[in-house]
Formats: sequence, C-alpha cells, structure tokens
Amino acid sequence: MRSFVAPMVLAVVACVAGCGAVESSPEAPPEELWASAHARKTPSMWDNRAQPAPACEQPSPLLVHHDDAGRVDRLHARLTARGLLGNYLVDTGSLKSFVTHSGEERRESASTVIFCQSTTLPIIARLRPGTTPNGEPQAGVLGSDLVAHGAVLDLDLARGTLSWYQPAREVPAGAIVLPIEYRNGWLVASGIKVQGRDVKLVVDTGASNVILVDEVPRANEVREDTVDGTASPITLYHGDGEVTFAGDVTRRVPVDRTDAFPTLEGLIANLGGDVAGLLGLTSLGRERIILSRESLILLLPPVSPNPL
Repeated sequence: MRSFVAPMVLAVVACVAGCGAVESSPEAPPEELWASAHARKTPSMWDNRAQPAPACEQPSPLLVHHDDAGRVDRLHARLTARGLLGNYLVDTGSLKSFVTHSGEERRESASTVIFCQSTTLPIIARLRPGTTPNGEPQAGVLGSDLVAHGAVLDLDLARGTLSWYQPAREVPAGAIVLPIEYRNGWLVASGIKVQGRDVKLVVDTGASNVILVDEVPRANEVREDTVDGTASPITLYHGDGEVTFAGDVTRRVPVDRTDAFPTLEGLIANLGGDVAGLLGLTSLGRERIILSRESLILLLPPVSPNPL
C-alpha cells in the first residue's frame, strides 16, 4: 500500500470543513493565524480586467506521478509565487486555490502566472502543507475555482503540461465527453456507469481512485483504516471495478468503497443526494484531461493491452 494514500483519501474534505480556514495549533499565537475572512478579502482568482488569454506557448510544467500499475494518481503544477518556484497540487476536490505557509507570513495574497494569465492566490497557513510523492515540498493547491469563471483547465498528462485558457477550444478528435453540473463550486460529472449502475460523481483530481459510499461488501476487497483530510478516521475497502464513460468501452480501474464517511456523506447530502462518490485520477487515463464547468473531456487509450 502506498504511504501517501491517507492524505489523498478525500481532498474534498478539507474544503467541506472550511477551505481557507487555518489549521489551528496550540504553539501558534492567534495573531499569527489567518482567519477565513482573509480569503474573502483577497482579489479575484481570475483578473476580470484582463483580455481573454492569448495563444500561449508556455504552459506550466506538470509533474505527473504514476502508481505501480502505471496509472496517473497525483498531479503537481510548477508555479512561481512570492518569488519562489513551488509544486502546487492540482486538486479539483478543493473549492479554493491557495498558497501555503507554515511560518510567519504577513501578506494575504500572492501573484502568479498560469498559462499567460496573471492570477492572485490567497496565502493560507498550513502546519502540514504536504509533499509530492517524490518527497518535495508542496507549495499550495490549484482547486476547482480555476474553472469558476468559465475558464478551461487543460491537463496534458502525456506532455506534462498544464494550460488555463478562456474560452473553451475545440474537442480533440476521439475524445470522450462527459457532462458537468457546476453545483456551488463542485464539479459533478454524469454519463458514468460503475459496475453497470448509472452514477454521478464529484470530479476530484486530488483523490487517487473512484470512491463510492456503499455498504455492500465485494469479493476480494482489501481493507485499509486511514484518515480523511480532516484527520478523522475512516475505513476504505480497495478493489477493482468496471467503469464506463459516455457509453464507451468498459474499463477495469481501482474502485474504493466506504460504508461510513461522514464528511463525504455530508457533501453528498448538500449536493442533493444524487451523487454516489468521487471520480479520482486513476480512472481518467494517461493522456489528457480537459475540464470546464460544462464538460469533462478525456483522451483514453485503447482497452487492450493496458487500459489505463
């Protein structure tokens, strides 16, 4: 079992609990902690004064990590903010993008550039900002607010680049297109079948696998007792499952089950109760992911010999 599974169980959890809130610590004096109100005062994620993004030949480098089976299970963009080059987790299970710090920091926001677009991110205290799978420090998070203003998040996994542009471009030939519903900042995808059942799932690029809330055990499950993004204990049951996108061929991918996940269940209830769980990275292929408020576009390899 990979040692970094637990922190990735549900990136969504951190924002359900209050994305932008500070992780409190008895060692940190109150005057050095950022309240969530600071995030509300920071400038807009997308600079409304700017013109639509020009053609840009300098996409951000994207660090693409693969699991032991060769599936993509973690993404970090390389950005410069506060004059520092850092690794930013690409996590659409987080409602907010932000820069982290674990020491003294007096500024409320930092400027960066993503695919020719000048952008301002809030600076948020994190006592445990996390690391990449290679052990490098994690400087922040790029969340679902990247698509909140009609922009497109284009993750070219094969080339290792991240692009962010507006408006959407043409759909690549041979791509699979899933509808997206934008619900209070969450990206809910439909047109998905898991084990032959039609489901809606929150697109969460900060989670490794598909995660379903389901009390029915499956054969050959592997149990893991872990914690979610709020450090609350949960139990996952790992296994493989059949997933079909938009009527395309059925693929076998990792599908995790949990019979009790209070934070995720709370999110599902807030979204209307018709969402079954999370759509994680290992189900989304190794080629390209294009995400907007209206659609999830995937370039997937042939099923044989190695589907994902």
